[in-house]
Amino acid sequence: MSTTSSAPAVIDFGHHDLLLEDFVLTGRITYDRRRQLLELHDPEGGTEVLNTDLRSEGYICFPDELILKDWSEHSGLCQALVDAGVVMRTESLRVGPFDSRAYRVLVLDPEVVAR
Repeated sequence: MSTTSSAPAVIDFGHHDLLLEDFVLTGRITYDRRRQLLELHDPEGGTEVLNTDLRSEGYICFPDELILKDWSEHSGLCQALVDAGVVMRTESLRVGPFDSRAYRVLVLDPEVVAR
């Protein structure tokens, strides 16, 4: 019996314009399953990690789950990724001393959702 997964290690969601509350993030979105990183690769060659680590708040993620912060400059990020067909929101969280909003999401497989 093989334990090797046929799922790709990195999913490429292609180019997107993510409409946030105050600005637009533009670039190619990828998800690295091994490192649990959702990244935006901008046209100038820069890379921004879109998810956050809230283990210090007691939140862990299972495979293909991520936590997205939805405060400050990232306000509206989760909804933009939902609209782009990249993630599905599964839980709303309040974290930190300011009771800030974050979301637990499931990264969607483009082959399954037939984008």
